[in-house]
Amino acid sequence: MTQITINSNKLEHNFEPKSTLYEIVDFLLTNYLNENEVITKIELDNVPVPNNDIKIIHNTLIDGHNHINFSVQDRPQLIFDTLVSCENHLNNTIVTINKISELYRSDDANQSYGLFIDMIEQINTFIYSMSIINKSLEQHISSNPPINEEFHALELDLLTTLKTLLTAKKNNDNVQISDLLEKNLVSNLQKWISDMIPKLKKII
Repeated sequence: MTQITINSNKLEHNFEPKSTLYEIVDFLLTNYLNENEVITKIELDNVPVPNNDIKIIHNTLIDGHNHINFSVQDRPQLIFDTLVSCENHLNNTIVTINKISELYRSDDANQSYGLFIDMIEQINTFIYSMSIINKSLEQHISSNPPINEEFHALELDLLTTLKTLLTAKKNNDNVQISDLLEKNLVSNLQKWISDMIPKLKKII
Protein backbone atom coordinates (compact mmCIF):
# COMPACT_ATOMS: atom_id res chain seq x y z
CA MET A 1 0.00 0.00 0.00
CA THR A 2 1.30 3.42 -0.96
CA GLN A 3 2.20 5.67 1.95
CA ILE A 4 1.23 9.29 1.36
CA THR A 5 2.73 12.03 3.52
CA ILE A 6 2.55 15.78 3.74
CA ASN A 7 5.77 17.38 4.91
CA SER A 8 6.75 13.83 5.99
CA ASN A 9 3.61 13.46 8.15
CA LYS A 10 1.31 10.57 7.22
CA LEU A 11 -1.95 11.52 5.52
CA GLU A 12 -4.76 9.61 7.23
CA HIS A 13 -6.95 8.94 4.21
CA ASN A 14 -7.42 5.84 2.05
CA PHE A 15 -7.24 6.20 -1.71
CA GLU A 16 -8.03 3.62 -4.38
CA PRO A 17 -4.82 1.96 -5.71
CA LYS A 18 -5.69 3.10 -9.24
CA SER A 19 -6.02 6.74 -8.17
CA THR A 20 -3.82 9.13 -10.09
CA LEU A 21 -1.45 11.61 -8.55
CA TYR A 22 -3.70 14.33 -9.95
CA GLU A 23 -6.65 13.00 -7.93
CA ILE A 24 -4.57 13.18 -4.76
CA VAL A 25 -3.53 16.73 -5.54
CA ASP A 26 -7.18 17.66 -6.20
CA PHE A 27 -8.19 16.08 -2.87
CA LEU A 28 -5.53 18.02 -0.99
CA LEU A 29 -6.44 21.33 -2.61
CA THR A 30 -10.17 20.78 -2.04
CA ASN A 31 -10.30 19.14 1.38
CA TYR A 32 -7.01 19.49 3.17
CA LEU A 33 -5.04 22.65 2.44
CA ASN A 34 -6.21 26.11 3.36
CA GLU A 35 -6.18 28.97 0.86
CA ASN A 36 -2.79 30.21 2.08
CA GLU A 37 -1.03 26.87 1.58
CA VAL A 38 0.59 25.71 -1.65
CA ILE A 39 2.21 22.48 -2.82
CA THR A 40 5.82 23.33 -3.57
CA LYS A 41 7.20 19.85 -4.33
CA ILE A 42 5.99 16.31 -4.98
CA GLU A 43 8.33 13.35 -4.43
CA LEU A 44 7.73 9.86 -5.77
CA ASP A 45 9.86 7.41 -3.76
CA ASN A 46 12.16 10.34 -2.84
CA VAL A 47 12.48 11.48 -6.48
CA PRO A 48 10.99 14.96 -7.11
CA VAL A 49 8.51 15.43 -9.94
CA PRO A 50 10.37 17.88 -12.24
CA ASN A 51 8.81 21.33 -11.87
CA ASN A 52 5.58 19.64 -10.68
CA ASP A 53 5.04 18.60 -14.32
CA ILE A 54 1.28 18.47 -14.90
CA LYS A 55 1.55 15.60 -17.44
CA ILE A 56 3.37 13.43 -14.91
CA ILE A 57 0.85 14.34 -12.23
CA HIS A 58 -2.06 13.38 -14.52
CA ASN A 59 -0.54 10.12 -15.74
CA THR A 60 1.02 8.71 -12.54
CA LEU A 61 -0.86 5.98 -10.69
CA ILE A 62 -0.17 5.96 -6.97
CA ASP A 63 0.06 2.17 -6.73
CA GLY A 64 3.26 2.25 -8.74
CA HIS A 65 5.07 3.88 -5.82
CA ASN A 66 5.76 2.96 -2.22
CA HIS A 67 5.92 6.51 -0.86
CA ILE A 68 4.60 9.84 -2.10
CA ASN A 69 5.44 13.00 -0.19
CA PHE A 70 3.93 16.43 -0.74
CA SER A 71 5.90 19.44 0.46
CA VAL A 72 3.46 22.13 1.50
CA GLN A 73 4.32 25.66 2.49
CA ASP A 74 2.41 28.66 3.76
CA ARG A 75 1.92 31.09 0.85
CA PRO A 76 3.11 34.26 2.66
CA GLN A 77 6.22 32.41 3.88
CA LEU A 78 6.83 31.10 0.38
CA ILE A 79 6.59 34.62 -1.03
CA PHE A 80 8.94 35.94 1.66
CA ASP A 81 11.49 33.18 0.98
CA THR A 82 11.27 33.86 -2.76
CA LEU A 83 11.94 37.55 -2.14
CA VAL A 84 15.05 36.65 -0.14
CA SER A 85 16.14 34.40 -3.02
CA CYS A 86 15.53 37.23 -5.52
CA GLU A 87 17.60 39.58 -3.39
CA ASN A 88 20.53 37.15 -3.42
CA HIS A 89 20.00 36.62 -7.14
CA LEU A 90 20.28 40.37 -7.78
CA ASN A 91 23.49 40.65 -5.79
CA ASN A 92 24.99 37.92 -7.98
CA THR A 93 23.72 39.68 -11.10
CA ILE A 94 25.40 42.94 -10.05
CA VAL A 95 28.68 41.03 -9.64
CA THR A 96 28.26 39.76 -13.22
CA ILE A 97 27.52 43.28 -14.47
CA ASN A 98 30.64 44.62 -12.79
CA LYS A 99 32.75 41.93 -14.47
CA ILE A 100 31.28 42.85 -17.86
CA SER A 101 31.92 46.55 -17.20
CA GLU A 102 35.56 45.82 -16.34
CA LEU A 103 36.00 44.01 -19.65
CA TYR A 104 34.50 46.93 -21.56
CA ARG A 105 36.71 49.41 -19.72
CA SER A 106 39.70 47.26 -20.67
CA ASP A 107 38.66 47.29 -24.36
CA ASP A 108 38.11 43.55 -24.11
CA ALA A 109 34.40 43.48 -24.95
CA ASN A 110 34.70 40.32 -27.03
CA GLN A 111 35.53 38.35 -23.89
CA SER A 112 32.28 39.47 -22.26
CA TYR A 113 29.92 37.58 -24.59
CA GLY A 114 29.28 34.61 -22.29
CA LEU A 115 28.88 36.84 -19.23
CA PHE A 116 26.52 39.12 -21.15
CA ILE A 117 24.25 36.18 -22.02
CA ASP A 118 24.35 35.03 -18.37
CA MET A 119 23.42 38.51 -17.21
CA ILE A 120 20.41 38.71 -19.55
CA GLU A 121 19.20 35.29 -18.38
CA GLN A 122 19.64 36.31 -14.72
CA ILE A 123 17.60 39.47 -15.22
CA ASN A 124 14.87 37.64 -17.16
CA THR A 125 14.63 35.09 -14.34
CA PHE A 126 14.32 37.92 -11.83
CA ILE A 127 11.61 39.71 -13.85
CA TYR A 128 9.64 36.46 -14.16
CA SER A 129 9.93 35.72 -10.43
CA MET A 130 8.88 39.23 -9.42
CA SER A 131 5.92 39.11 -11.78
CA ILE A 132 4.66 35.93 -10.08
CA ILE A 133 5.26 37.42 -6.64
CA ASN A 134 3.35 40.58 -7.52
CA LYS A 135 0.37 38.58 -8.83
CA SER A 136 0.35 36.51 -5.64
CA LEU A 137 0.43 39.63 -3.50
CA GLU A 138 -2.41 41.21 -5.47
CA GLN A 139 -4.55 38.06 -5.16
CA HIS A 140 -3.91 37.07 -1.56
CA ILE A 141 -2.46 40.04 0.34
CA SER A 142 -3.82 43.56 0.60
CA SER A 143 -1.21 45.88 -0.87
CA ASN A 144 -1.67 49.61 -0.84
CA PRO A 145 -1.65 51.33 -4.29
CA PRO A 146 1.62 53.28 -3.84
CA ILE A 147 3.57 50.00 -3.55
CA ASN A 148 2.03 48.73 -6.78
CA GLU A 149 2.76 52.01 -8.55
CA GLU A 150 6.39 51.98 -7.43
CA PHE A 151 6.72 48.31 -8.37
CA HIS A 152 5.44 48.80 -11.90
CA ALA A 153 7.48 51.97 -12.43
CA LEU A 154 10.67 50.20 -11.38
CA GLU A 155 9.75 47.16 -13.48
CA LEU A 156 9.11 49.36 -16.54
CA ASP A 157 12.43 51.14 -16.04
CA LEU A 158 14.22 47.77 -15.90
CA LEU A 159 12.50 46.46 -19.03
CA THR A 160 13.24 49.71 -20.90
CA THR A 161 16.90 49.62 -19.88
CA LEU A 162 17.16 45.98 -20.93
CA LYS A 163 15.59 46.68 -24.33
CA THR A 164 17.92 49.65 -24.92
CA LEU A 165 20.90 47.57 -23.80
CA LEU A 166 20.10 44.79 -26.27
CA THR A 167 19.74 47.36 -29.07
CA ALA A 168 23.12 48.88 -28.18
CA LYS A 169 24.64 45.40 -28.14
CA LYS A 170 23.22 44.68 -31.59
CA ASN A 171 24.70 47.96 -32.86
CA ASN A 172 28.06 47.27 -31.17
CA ASP A 173 27.77 50.62 -29.38
CA ASN A 174 30.24 49.88 -26.59
CA VAL A 175 30.07 53.38 -25.14
CA GLN A 176 26.31 53.21 -24.67
CA ILE A 177 26.55 49.67 -23.34
CA SER A 178 29.05 50.77 -20.68
CA ASP A 179 26.86 53.70 -19.65
CA LEU A 180 23.74 51.55 -19.44
CA LEU A 181 25.49 48.85 -17.42
CA GLU A 182 27.26 51.10 -14.93
CA LYS A 183 24.57 53.75 -14.48
CA ASN A 184 21.07 52.67 -15.45
CA LEU A 185 21.09 48.92 -14.88
CA VAL A 186 23.05 48.75 -11.63
CA SER A 187 21.07 51.69 -10.25
CA ASN A 188 17.77 49.97 -11.02
CA LEU A 189 18.80 46.65 -9.47
CA GLN A 190 20.11 48.36 -6.35
CA LYS A 191 16.72 50.08 -5.93
CA TRP A 192 15.06 46.66 -5.92
CA ILE A 193 17.47 45.49 -3.23
CA SER A 194 17.45 48.58 -1.02
CA ASP A 195 13.90 49.80 -1.47
CA MET A 196 11.32 47.65 -3.26
CA ILE A 197 12.08 44.17 -1.91
CA PRO A 198 12.17 45.40 1.73
CA LYS A 199 8.80 47.13 1.18
CA LEU A 200 7.31 43.94 -0.26
CA LYS A 201 8.60 41.95 2.72
CA LYS A 202 6.86 44.35 5.11
CA ILE A 203 3.41 43.93 3.55
CA ILE A 204 3.45 40.12 3.60
